[in-house]
Amino acid sequence: MLLNKDNAKVIMGLRTSGIRNIELLKAIELFPPKIAVDDTKNIFQIDQALINDIVIIARMIDLTMPIKKTRTNILTIGVLSGWTNMVLSVLYRRVYSLCFNKTNKIKIQKKIQLLDLKNVFIRHSSFEDGWKEVVPFEAIICLYPFASMPNELIRQLSKDALIIVPIYNRKKNKYEVLLINDKKELYESNILFSKIKKNKLI
Repeated sequence: MLLNKDNAKVIMGLRTSGIRNIELLKAIELFPPKIAVDDTKNIFQIDQALINDIVIIARMIDLTMPIKKTRTNILTIGVLSGWTNMVLSVLYRRVYSLCFNKTNKIKIQKKIQLLDLKNVFIRHSSFEDGWKEVVPFEAIICLYPFASMPNELIRQLSKDALIIVPIYNRKKNKYEVLLINDKKELYESNILFSKIKKNKLI
Protein backbone atom coordinates (compact mmCIF):
# COMPACT_ATOMS: atom_id res chain seq x y z
CA MET A 1 0.00 0.00 0.00
CA LEU A 2 1.04 3.62 -0.49
CA LEU A 3 2.11 5.58 2.57
CA ASN A 4 -0.84 7.61 3.89
CA LYS A 5 0.67 10.92 2.78
CA ASP A 6 1.42 9.74 -0.75
CA ASN A 7 -1.87 7.88 -0.94
CA ALA A 8 -3.82 11.03 -0.10
CA LYS A 9 -1.82 13.04 -2.64
CA VAL A 10 -2.61 10.60 -5.46
CA ILE A 11 -6.31 10.26 -4.65
CA MET A 12 -6.68 14.04 -4.26
CA GLY A 13 -5.03 14.53 -7.65
CA LEU A 14 -7.40 12.05 -9.26
CA ARG A 15 -10.49 13.59 -7.70
CA THR A 16 -9.37 17.11 -8.62
CA SER A 17 -9.01 15.90 -12.23
CA GLY A 18 -12.59 14.64 -12.27
CA ILE A 19 -12.09 10.92 -11.54
CA ARG A 20 -15.11 9.93 -9.43
CA ASN A 21 -15.34 6.19 -10.12
CA ILE A 22 -15.11 4.64 -6.64
CA GLU A 23 -14.12 1.19 -7.93
CA LEU A 24 -11.32 2.70 -9.97
CA LEU A 25 -10.04 4.83 -7.10
CA LYS A 26 -9.94 1.81 -4.80
CA ALA A 27 -8.09 -0.24 -7.42
CA ILE A 28 -5.45 2.49 -7.76
CA GLU A 29 -5.05 2.59 -3.97
CA LEU A 30 -4.15 -1.10 -4.00
CA PHE A 31 -1.16 -0.71 -6.33
CA PRO A 32 1.45 1.98 -5.57
CA PRO A 33 3.07 3.18 -8.81
CA LYS A 34 6.50 2.38 -7.38
CA ILE A 35 5.74 -1.33 -7.93
CA ALA A 36 5.79 -0.82 -11.68
CA VAL A 37 8.55 1.75 -12.09
CA ASP A 38 12.18 0.59 -12.38
CA ASP A 39 13.84 2.70 -9.68
CA THR A 40 17.44 1.49 -9.56
CA LYS A 41 18.68 4.85 -8.25
CA ASN A 42 16.08 4.90 -5.46
CA ILE A 43 14.84 8.38 -6.40
CA PHE A 44 11.16 7.53 -6.80
CA GLN A 45 8.76 10.16 -5.51
CA ILE A 46 5.12 11.13 -5.89
CA ASP A 47 5.41 14.45 -7.68
CA GLN A 48 2.96 16.33 -9.90
CA ALA A 49 4.40 14.82 -13.08
CA LEU A 50 3.73 11.30 -11.78
CA ILE A 51 0.23 12.24 -10.63
CA ASN A 52 -0.44 13.57 -14.13
CA ASP A 53 0.64 10.21 -15.56
CA ILE A 54 -1.68 8.39 -13.13
CA VAL A 55 -4.57 10.68 -14.12
CA ILE A 56 -4.11 9.93 -17.85
CA ILE A 57 -4.23 6.17 -17.27
CA ALA A 58 -7.20 6.51 -14.91
CA ARG A 59 -9.09 8.53 -17.54
CA MET A 60 -8.49 5.88 -20.19
CA ILE A 61 -9.67 3.10 -17.88
CA ASP A 62 -12.68 5.13 -16.76
CA LEU A 63 -13.73 5.91 -20.34
CA THR A 64 -13.63 2.27 -21.41
CA MET A 65 -15.30 0.71 -18.38
CA PRO A 66 -18.67 -0.64 -19.54
CA ILE A 67 -21.85 0.64 -17.95
CA LYS A 68 -23.00 -2.93 -17.32
CA LYS A 69 -21.66 -4.50 -14.13
CA THR A 70 -20.24 -7.61 -15.79
CA ARG A 71 -16.60 -7.05 -16.71
CA THR A 72 -15.04 -10.26 -17.96
CA ASN A 73 -12.25 -9.65 -20.48
CA ILE A 74 -10.18 -6.59 -21.27
CA LEU A 75 -7.24 -6.33 -23.68
CA THR A 76 -4.35 -3.90 -23.29
CA ILE A 77 -1.86 -3.28 -26.08
CA GLY A 78 1.54 -1.61 -25.79
CA VAL A 79 1.98 -1.50 -22.00
CA LEU A 80 5.51 -0.71 -20.84
CA SER A 81 5.57 -0.84 -17.03
CA GLY A 82 2.59 -3.13 -16.39
CA TRP A 83 0.94 -0.77 -13.88
CA THR A 84 -2.17 -0.40 -16.05
CA ASN A 85 -2.62 -4.17 -15.98
CA MET A 86 -2.23 -4.27 -12.21
CA VAL A 87 -5.03 -1.76 -11.70
CA LEU A 88 -7.25 -3.51 -14.25
CA SER A 89 -6.77 -6.85 -12.47
CA VAL A 90 -9.05 -5.55 -9.71
CA LEU A 91 -11.72 -4.30 -12.11
CA TYR A 92 -11.92 -7.19 -14.61
CA ARG A 93 -12.12 -10.95 -14.23
CA ARG A 94 -9.34 -11.44 -16.79
CA VAL A 95 -6.76 -9.01 -18.19
CA TYR A 96 -5.01 -9.89 -21.44
CA SER A 97 -2.02 -7.89 -22.60
CA LEU A 98 0.06 -7.81 -25.78
CA CYS A 99 3.72 -6.73 -25.69
CA PHE A 100 5.67 -6.42 -28.91
CA ASN A 101 8.98 -6.03 -27.04
CA LYS A 102 10.04 -9.43 -25.72
CA THR A 103 12.40 -8.05 -23.06
CA ASN A 104 9.69 -5.74 -21.75
CA LYS A 105 7.22 -8.63 -21.69
CA ILE A 106 9.56 -10.65 -19.46
CA LYS A 107 9.98 -7.71 -17.05
CA ILE A 108 6.24 -7.21 -16.72
CA GLN A 109 5.67 -10.95 -16.35
CA LYS A 110 8.05 -11.05 -13.37
CA LYS A 111 6.21 -8.20 -11.65
CA ILE A 112 2.85 -9.90 -12.21
CA GLN A 113 4.18 -13.17 -10.78
CA LEU A 114 5.64 -11.44 -7.72
CA LEU A 115 2.23 -9.91 -7.03
CA ASP A 116 0.56 -13.29 -7.66
CA LEU A 117 -1.95 -11.79 -10.08
CA LYS A 118 -3.40 -14.96 -11.55
CA ASN A 119 -5.94 -13.17 -13.77
CA VAL A 120 -3.37 -11.25 -15.84
CA PHE A 121 -2.08 -12.91 -19.02
CA ILE A 122 0.71 -11.47 -21.15
CA ARG A 123 2.22 -12.56 -24.43
CA HIS A 124 4.74 -11.32 -26.94
CA SER A 125 2.85 -10.69 -30.15
CA SER A 126 2.06 -8.33 -32.97
CA PHE A 127 -0.67 -5.94 -31.90
CA GLU A 128 -2.66 -5.71 -35.14
CA ASP A 129 -4.36 -9.10 -34.73
CA GLY A 130 -5.39 -8.71 -31.11
CA TRP A 131 -5.98 -11.92 -29.14
CA LYS A 132 -8.50 -13.92 -31.14
CA GLU A 133 -8.48 -17.00 -28.89
CA VAL A 134 -10.12 -15.19 -25.97
CA VAL A 135 -12.60 -12.80 -27.60
CA PRO A 136 -14.85 -10.95 -27.06
CA PHE A 137 -13.54 -8.07 -24.95
CA GLU A 138 -15.66 -5.63 -22.95
CA ALA A 139 -12.93 -3.06 -23.59
CA ILE A 140 -9.60 -2.63 -25.36
CA ILE A 141 -7.01 -0.06 -24.28
CA CYS A 142 -4.47 0.44 -27.04
CA LEU A 143 -1.48 2.58 -26.16
CA TYR A 144 0.17 2.17 -29.54
CA PRO A 145 -0.82 4.47 -32.43
CA PHE A 146 -2.57 3.25 -35.56
CA ALA A 147 -2.33 4.84 -39.00
CA SER A 148 -5.98 3.98 -39.73
CA MET A 149 -9.08 2.33 -38.26
CA PRO A 150 -8.08 -0.86 -36.34
CA ASN A 151 -10.79 -3.03 -37.90
CA GLU A 152 -9.55 -6.38 -36.61
CA LEU A 153 -9.49 -5.11 -33.02
CA ILE A 154 -12.97 -3.62 -33.37
CA ARG A 155 -14.26 -7.03 -34.50
CA GLN A 156 -13.04 -8.44 -31.19
CA LEU A 157 -15.23 -6.15 -29.10
CA SER A 158 -18.39 -7.42 -27.44
CA LYS A 159 -21.70 -5.63 -28.01
CA ASP A 160 -21.64 -1.99 -26.83
CA ALA A 161 -17.95 -2.29 -25.89
CA LEU A 162 -15.29 0.35 -26.59
CA ILE A 163 -11.71 0.59 -27.72
CA ILE A 164 -9.58 3.62 -26.89
CA VAL A 165 -6.81 4.07 -29.44
CA PRO A 166 -4.57 6.79 -30.94
CA ILE A 167 -5.30 7.14 -34.68
CA TYR A 168 -3.57 9.38 -37.18
CA ASN A 169 -5.73 12.23 -38.50
CA ARG A 170 -4.39 13.09 -41.95
CA LYS A 171 -6.28 16.38 -42.19
CA LYS A 172 -4.90 17.64 -38.89
CA ASN A 173 -1.53 15.90 -39.37
CA LYS A 174 -1.50 14.50 -35.84
CA TYR A 175 -2.60 11.54 -33.73
CA GLU A 176 -5.90 11.76 -31.86
CA VAL A 177 -6.93 9.47 -29.02
CA LEU A 178 -10.39 8.22 -29.96
CA LEU A 179 -13.09 6.03 -28.49
CA ILE A 180 -14.60 3.60 -31.01
CA ASN A 181 -17.50 1.25 -30.32
CA ASP A 182 -18.35 -2.09 -31.91
CA LYS A 183 -20.41 -0.25 -34.56
CA LYS A 184 -17.34 1.81 -35.57
CA GLU A 185 -18.81 5.03 -34.18
CA LEU A 186 -16.05 7.46 -33.18
CA TYR A 187 -15.91 9.77 -30.16
CA GLU A 188 -13.23 12.20 -29.08
CA SER A 189 -11.57 11.49 -25.73
CA ASN A 190 -9.83 14.82 -24.91
CA ILE A 191 -6.69 12.83 -24.07
CA LEU A 192 -3.54 14.04 -25.83
CA PHE A 193 -1.42 11.36 -27.49
CA SER A 194 1.72 13.17 -26.31
CA LYS A 195 0.62 12.51 -22.71
CA ILE A 196 0.41 8.78 -23.44
CA LYS A 197 3.68 8.60 -25.37
CA LYS A 198 5.65 10.17 -22.50
CA ASN A 199 3.80 8.36 -19.71
CA LYS A 200 6.12 6.44 -17.35
CA LEU A 201 3.37 4.18 -16.03
CA ILE A 202 1.80 2.69 -19.15
